[in-house]
Amino acid sequence: MSVVEQRYQAVLAVIGQGETVTSVAERFGVSRKTVHVWLARYEAGGLEGLADRSHRPAGHPGSRLAEADYYWLGPTFPDGRPHSVPIWGLWSANQGQGAEAETKAGSPMPSSA
Repeated sequence: MSVVEQRYQAVLAVIGQGETVTSVAERFGVSRKTVHVWLARYEAGGLEGLADRSHRPAGHPGSRLAEADYYWLGPTFPDGRPHSVPIWGLWSANQGQGAEAETKAGSPMPSSA
């Protein structure tokens, strides 16, 4: 029996047969909270709602760098935009090379003011 089928059986036991959440949880070896989650997911999405979900986070607040976190590297693209690379990119490329590598890599991006 698949995971979805087992969860569906648990949901049917509560909804269709009137069993208590506690007894269903004990029978399926899960917590009462898990049975309540399955009931809510079934109500919201039917059988598809009972399928396993990804645990991968939707995003990370540190995944986007601010403009101040980029360095200007000199030449620009044909449309005038500066070549930029995140500071962490410079750090990883120059790791262990000291201050000499930092000055070769570029200067801070000029301010717009």
